[in-house]
Amino acid sequence: MTKNRSDNSRSAINKLVLGATGIVYGDIGTSPLYTLRECLVEHQSQPQEAGILGILSLIFWSILIVVCFKYAILVLRADNNGEGGILALTAFMRREKIFKNSTGLMFLGIFGASLFCGDALITPAISVLGALEGLVVASPHLQSLIIPFAIFILIVLFIAQSQGTTTIGAYFGPVMTVWFLTIGILGLAQIIQNPFILKAMNPYYSVHLIMTHGPSSLLVLGTTVLALTGVEAMYADLGHFGRTPIQRAWFYLVFPCLILNYFGQGALLLNHPEAIENPFYHLAPSWALYPLIVLALIATVIASQAVISGVFSIGWQALQLGFAPRMRILHTSAKHIGQVYIPVLNLLLAIATILLVLIFKNSASLAVVYGLVVSAIMLMTSVLIMFVAKHLWGWKSWQVYLVFGFLITVDTLYFAMNLAKFIHGGWLPLLIALTIFYVMRVWYQERLVLKKHIKKSVMDINQFLGIIDKKNLTKREGTAIYMAPFTDSIPEALKLNVLHYKILHEKTILLTCSVNDIPKVSAKQRLSIEEPREGVYLINAQYGFKETPNIHNIFTKINELGIASSLETTTFFVSRVFPVMSSKRLLGGWRERIFILLSRNAMNPTEFFHIPNDRVIEVTTRVKT
Repeated sequence: MTKNRSDNSRSAINKLVLGATGIVYGDIGTSPLYTLRECLVEHQSQPQEAGILGILSLIFWSILIVVCFKYAILVLRADNNGEGGILALTAFMRREKIFKNSTGLMFLGIFGASLFCGDALITPAISVLGALEGLVVASPHLQSLIIPFAIFILIVLFIAQSQGTTTIGAYFGPVMTVWFLTIGILGLAQIIQNPFILKAMNPYYSVHLIMTHGPSSLLVLGTTVLALTGVEAMYADLGHFGRTPIQRAWFYLVFPCLILNYFGQGALLLNHPEAIENPFYHLAPSWALYPLIVLALIATVIASQAVISGVFSIGWQALQLGFAPRMRILHTSAKHIGQVYIPVLNLLLAIATILLVLIFKNSASLAVVYGLVVSAIMLMTSVLIMFVAKHLWGWKSWQVYLVFGFLITVDTLYFAMNLAKFIHGGWLPLLIALTIFYVMRVWYQERLVLKKHIKKSVMDINQFLGIIDKKNLTKREGTAIYMAPFTDSIPEALKLNVLHYKILHEKTILLTCSVNDIPKVSAKQRLSIEEPREGVYLINAQYGFKETPNIHNIFTKINELGIASSLETTTFFVSRVFPVMSSKRLLGGWRERIFILLSRNAMNPTEFFHIPNDRVIEVTTRVKT
């Protein structure tokens, strides 16, 4: 019995390791397509022994420090009830009250999420272009086909998003395993021919490059961030796979294969400097070039798929935490709650990514703009984890200053060196991230202002109970469920029925859906029910930020408790608020204008909560901002 359990446990972990290989490491796994080439271009010289050893040493130690030590060992410890990612981290820190200004902390998390979205726009474009550029190595005459092929592949990729990854996701792990083994073997073959390249593991060559080549070597340091793109996925996907499978996939397969490939490219360039045009594809023998291009293309599509899914997940969490308006969200898997599809985000991503391909035309141009947002996210994560180590892990001050002082210094160097590329295109993803952040911040703050306006006119629960005790109200048969935004006051629709129409249903339910700073709420904690008067129920449905309120499930539960009978005898009342611009702000109020535009285009609450259309009455209220 014990042996069977052990075997089942080992089998389950192995499946998670395979899944993590496919989903988590797609982005960082396709970085060898362009990283070493771009570092050598930044070095502004023909491949020479000292330069190649120095650049490989920078790549090796960057991966060792940032990925192996910082993310795989430290960052993966900072989970929010098993969930990872910068939004989950900030929600966790807010719940633990690490900072007094919880709103400021959440804005920091939202800015980090916005940076990830800016990064996600570039990943599909640069990955697909990098894979297709192998066609030029095969035949220079195929150059003109790269952009049309790239656009076609991206269009198919974004169209396929609505189907989810449940079906094809099962193939991601095996395909990426083949990819890593292939690039590892290709690199190993070159290392065997020139084992001298392994000297690059010595940090002396990194220091020597920086000391002898001045400012240009610092720009190379900034470019080595390309070898780290996608590292944030290790943390973001923590909830899907768990710490152990992610660590095993990295240390047992991904890390050694990446290092073998990078060093193999270096060994190739020592013998054949002319291969600098595309050292990755020159690793392959001529007979294997086209199969490698196909495999690379599949790997980059998988990497893009993982990043796009990450954007959907962030959009969903931002909506639940109150930083985004209601949007149409489709759950693409019955088994995995985290797999969602957001049509409006998919359309915006598709348009932006295709525009990037048309504007920049090749992976080399896109590589210039890639590093800034990646290094900014890494720096922000280090700062946040430092506070977690100090306040929650119980680290001593000297330990915090020693470890995170070093890590933040490294991240700051990466960020500073990439900041030098700001005017060469680095401003673009940063501008996109700042725009997303500004819109989210406007929505959150103006929504709070609107709530204050609404609260001034609403009736609190005690006042309502006093009125129904004194007034002779007409009792209607059946059940009325009022969607209440606040747990301590009644919605406008109920106030209207009681004061103006003087009616009250036999069973009146005030239902509030609340979102907490934890990923998921247990079934036992889902509903809290009070009955302050006979026939009047106050129900608060608790959800985590990775869950979506489900009216059907709530109704089933209260039906089991005998509170509601059936949908046929139940009427839902939904109060919908439309903000309008105050006449005093005709010449200004851009924040208010943005908020009003978002509000009017937000998803209807009836559709969002999946309330049956034939059982709902909407009451619209116009409120001046």
